[in-house]
Amino acid sequence: METLSHYRQVIVRVLSDLAEASARDKVETLPIFDSTHDNYLLLDTGWDGVQRIHHIIAHLRIHSGKIWVEADNTDREIVQQLLDAGIPKESIVLAFYSPQKRSFTEFAIA
Repeated sequence: METLSHYRQVIVRVLSDLAEASARDKVETLPIFDSTHDNYLLLDTGWDGVQRIHHIIAHLRIHSGKIWVEADNTDREIVQQLLDAGIPKESIVLAFYSPQKRSFTEFAIA
């Protein structure tokens, strides 16, 4: 349980920092933290002129005791930030890769 609490704290800190750095006019960056179901997202929403903006910047979740990086549409290297915070590679799943390709990474496959 202590590990899950640590994972939640790290994810919230990383995504909160990213949300602050992503602030722009007319487009809101919304941090969405669901610790009950362990889903954590950053979402851009708003308008750019006549174009609607609704975009997932990042989606991390805790599943089966590991951090699953479902989406990372940033240039901030979220995975490296997780590693820098002490999360071991064996506890990070690069879910944006197909299960067949995950075995070629240094990270957990599931």
